[in-house]
Amino acid sequence: MKETERIHLRVTPEKRGKIKNIATNRGMTMTDLLIESIENQVTINLNTSNYKEIVVRTRNIDVKINKLLRTIYQKESFTETDIEMIKRYIKQKKCF
Repeated sequence: MKETERIHLRVTPEKRGKIKNIATNRGMTMTDLLIESIENQVTINLNTSNYKEIVVRTRNIDVKINKLLRTIYQKESFTETDIEMIKRYIKQKKCF
């Protein structure tokens, strides 16, 4: 279908320059860039209900890692027991 309609936009000189630069860098006209941007728009819907749990688990992991690092720093080494403690914690919390 032949394109016969026009849309007029008002933008600042800075915005026009930015649109022009992006279009030029992509080897496109400004019109093609704007149309492609609209036609290829992607919308992502995220389920954020688990975010609080993820944040809490991440903080718990952070606390355990910091505790372990402090222990290693104080002893200047770590033992097999330390490694087993980490493995048990990860398995128990199902961190990974």
